[in-house]
This record gives sequence, structure tokens and C-alpha cells, in this order.
Amino acid sequence: MAKRSLGRQWRRLTPAERDEFTRLFTDLLERTYVSRLQSFYDEEIVFLRERRDGDYAEIESRILTNKGGKVFDKYRSFLVDGEWKIYDIVAENISLVSNYRPQFKRILAKSSYIELVQRIRKKL
Repeated sequence: MAKRSLGRQWRRLTPAERDEFTRLFTDLLERTYVSRLQSFYDEEIVFLRERRDGDYAEIESRILTNKGGKVFDKYRSFLVDGEWKIYDIVAENISLVSNYRPQFKRILAKSSYIELVQRIRKKL
């Protein structure tokens, strides 16, 4: 997810920078979405459909909340060494990758990778 959110800039990073960005991005997602995830404690998840295209798959699910609501999610994944890895989550029709990529692209176009990393650190 970190790689896809960063787009073309990913290829320009050193392995150490990739590791650093992945850690920061993971921390950002956890900080941003942990309260949402915690609100789904002991909810029922219904898997609706799985679509596969080679090494890629999209899984649609519905979370039935204790308050009677329904939340629809999609998980986009690809097969790596026999294991499915999620590379995007679409929650309530909003893709996390599609949300972060333009933000990161704007920052990178106006400044630098270092500035992007500094901004993420400030949010943490």
C-alpha cells in the first residue's frame, strides 16, 4: 500500500528510504484509522464476492454493525510467494491508495521526498 500510494517516486528511493516510508505510512494509517477499526469490535463480517484475475483479487465484504448499519468494504490484493497481500482497501467507496497518492504527488511536485517524510512525521 505504501508503494502504490507513493507512485513513481517509489522507484527513486533507496531500500532504506523504502523501509522508512513503509514504517511511517503504516504508522499514519494506524493513527488515522485505529478509532474506526476499534468501533467495529465484535461485528459480523459477511464476505459477498471474490473476483480473481491471475495473481490479483478483489474481495467485497459487508460489516453488519451492532447499531444496525452496514459498511461495505473491498480489499484489493495480489499473490506473492503463495500468500495474498492486500495492496488497497476501499472503505465506503473511498480507496486508501487513491486518497493518499494525489496528496503525496502534490507535495512531491512542490517540494521533495524529505518534505513529505517530515510532514508525515508531524502528523504522528
